[in-house]
Amino acid sequence: MCERHMKLTFHYLIPKELHSRYMKKNRLPVNLKTDRDFKMVPFLRQFGIYVCRHSAIHRCEPNKVLAEDYNNLGEVG
Repeated sequence: MCERHMKLTFHYLIPKELHSRYMKKNRLPVNLKTDRDFKMVPFLRQFGIYVCRHSAIHRCEPNKVLAEDYNNLGEVG
């Protein structure tokens, strides 16, 4: 988006620190829809985006807020 030429890094849309919490509950935040064949662990490990190193995502909001409110790209822009 910023068109800077930088190495991209993977950012989990549900922060990795909270994966065990969601696995225990065996459900995702209410705004994320899944199908019947949903498998929690593979989903959490792959659910993310690539961002450039200059992002300050984790400085903007606590992980719990990132997981519940900023877990998809639908609200961007």
